[in-house]
Amino acid sequence: MGVKILTIPAFLAQYPQPVTGPVVLSGRRYILRLHWSPLAGWGSGAWLLDVADASGVVIAASLPVVITGDDGDLLVGHHDDARTPPGRLVVARLSGEATDPTAYELGAAVEIRYVT
Repeated sequence: MGVKILTIPAFLAQYPQPVTGPVVLSGRRYILRLHWSPLAGWGSGAWLLDVADASGVVIAASLPVVITGDDGDLLVGHHDDARTPPGRLVVARLSGEATDPTAYELGAAVEIRYVT
């Protein structure tokens, strides 16, 4: 089992804003977009993740970035699409309670891992 910790810009923990960037997962290039939505998460706000293929065609949109636990997967329900990364996207809190990331925690107290 391999684990890759996705690089999340540290400034997001101070200035939550949309950020888009390329990543290579299982040897294939993808484009990820993270954005904070104050209306998501039953009105308490939530980080959302979009996953697109290398050409920018969206594979999964507005996936809530929630603590999944080691066996979870943000991409559950999308693996029937051959373009989806074959591994799992896991969201983990570095310490403390297993609460979902707030606007100021992604990139500081919470990380996203790709597990193959």
